[in-house]
Amino acid sequence: MNTATIKNVAPAKNGSPAIYCQSKSGNIYKFRTPVPADRAPAIIAKMKTAGVINIAHWIKLKEGTFTPKPAKAPRPEYKEVVVKAQAARIRELQAQVFNLKAQLVDQVAGLQAEICAMAEDQAPSDAVLEAIVAKQFDAPGETS
Repeated sequence: MNTATIKNVAPAKNGSPAIYCQSKSGNIYKFRTPVPADRAPAIIAKMKTAGVINIAHWIKLKEGTFTPKPAKAPRPEYKEVVVKAQAARIRELQAQVFNLKAQLVDQVAGLQAEICAMAEDQAPSDAVLEAIVAKQFDAPGETS
């Protein structure tokens, strides 16, 4: 069954018992069966709600010129844009991690030096060790 998608359906202008239809492709068809003027609006309404017609019941009067929609403009490669931005952010984060690691290594070395400087016979108590560690790792503005 060949069908056509309806773009417009209308009765004949001159009062003759005919119905004309324009398809989405631009073709113009005439309904083979004559339709009295009083019944035409009801039949046209049914055709419009159906949205398609079976062209076996229609006579093609004019071939339409179908013009496809223009192609969308190509957009920039999303992958390239995102990869460049992510690579820059990764380099930034790697530099931050490197700096934080260096700070931690320096703090640990300082603590080890403090502990080694104390004589074995003067081994600090647990409270003193906790105070040293707390002092080194407290966030700025915090007090113990």
